[in-house]
Amino acid sequence: MSRFTPLLCLLLVACTSSGYAPMGRPEALVASDGIITLRDEDGKKLPITPDSRLQFETDQGWTEPVVAARLCRLDTELGFRTGDSCASATPFVPYDAIKGVQVETMDRAGTVAIVSAVSIVVLGVLALVLSDSDSKNKSSSSSSSSPSIGGGGGHRSSGGGGSYHYERHHRDDGVAIATNLAANAIVSAGETPDGPTAETALGASFTNGEIRRASVSVLASVDATASAFARDGISSGLHGGVRLFNLLDLQAGVRFLEGGRSIGEARAVATGKIGLHGEFPRARWIALGLSFEAGAGSAVDLYLDARFGVRLAPVRNLWLGLYPIHPSYVNWSHGRGDHWVPQSSFDLALGF
Repeated sequence: MSRFTPLLCLLLVACTSSGYAPMGRPEALVASDGIITLRDEDGKKLPITPDSRLQFETDQGWTEPVVAARLCRLDTELGFRTGDSCASATPFVPYDAIKGVQVETMDRAGTVAIVSAVSIVVLGVLALVLSDSDSKNKSSSSSSSSPSIGGGGGHRSSGGGGSYHYERHHRDDGVAIATNLAANAIVSAGETPDGPTAETALGASFTNGEIRRASVSVLASVDATASAFARDGISSGLHGGVRLFNLLDLQAGVRFLEGGRSIGEARAVATGKIGLHGEFPRARWIALGLSFEAGAGSAVDLYLDARFGVRLAPVRNLWLGLYPIHPSYVNWSHGRGDHWVPQSSFDLALGF
């Protein structure tokens, strides 16, 4: 069951999804490819990621919450680490005392959906302002043919240890989830990115690489774009950057705009991208994607693009993004005109 407070989602980017799972073998809390999968009371999958917040139900009540990345599987009990290794883990709760676990994970898909809804309104206002400005400029100047992104000859082309007295209740957890994400980043700082270490031999639930990727991963992407309603407006992009907390994408790169007959060959434009990647908590192979791109070059004074769509993962960390209709804006240099262009795109992004 997903639940979120819209205002907290907007201000803290912290929508949450929660569920409860009975536990028979808590010592088997070991991640596979960055995810621990339990079964909830209805038999449905309940994933635990490094940033998930866990509270264990015992015969004596509920434990204090702990970030999953800190879990250590000791001989007879669960522990949590405050440093870089499970060698110094503090005993948390005995295995034989655990009845179940309440899991709370950031609902990134819900976050992206809400931010996208707000973005649509903002983009609508921006389009009206730019269109009005463009109309005024055209009325005060002589008419001339203006190339589109891909239009030929002027054709306009039209994403805490051992405390069991915690009461079972829920609060708005935006601040807690955001704090846990920051704590997770601190825990993973300075650790070896991949490979078994003494820590995993001691029983860490997540490997160093899995914890690191939950905080920051390198991101590379390529894309292809064309006008949604015409056979022109072709462009392609190549970008690289980082994905923070498996949510925020920051990239820089280049876009090649095919200018049509009046422009000639494709023109390179340096661009930067900022976006959100929202995986569904219980379906990690599908995500919502939102991105904004802006740039300029010798042939283009301003290029803008906004995309919202669905991303699918045929294999973990490789994402195919589909964006059926999205707006792009190009203002060609040397007074050759500007255009809003509805486009369709797809991209491939790899995180590692």
